[in-house]
Amino acid sequence: MPRTASEGPANHARVTELLASGDVKKSEAFMQVAREALGAGASEDDVLKKARSISTNFYRIEREGNGGESKPKVAKPRKAKAEVVNGGYTSDVLSTLGQAESAVKAAISQAREQAAELDKLRAFKAKVDALTS
Repeated sequence: MPRTASEGPANHARVTELLASGDVKKSEAFMQVAREALGAGASEDDVLKKARSISTNFYRIEREGNGGESKPKVAKPRKAKAEVVNGGYTSDVLSTLGQAESAVKAAISQAREQAAELDKLRAFKAKVDALTS
């Protein structure tokens, strides 16, 4: 069985009363009601926690209206962080993969050039060895 609301509606009414006077902002009203609820000896941390609780309940009561049920939250669609292309990969990932592929191709080309140079040096060494023996 759900609990019966006790101080939430009273805090809502007090915040609404303070806002109607026009002298305070909502955040100030939440802090004032929190100080009233906790008393003079409360620490600033306790007052801040209570003010957050009061603001949460204030907006919940606002959503519910006059005794109505609160509406379920509907998930809002989110913007994509990057354009999705080619099988679900983002353009950033494809760019990075392209750079890696280019680096690998360059390394392979350089390794082939070095292998060809090594073959030439081995052939030269064989000729030198043949002449000196």
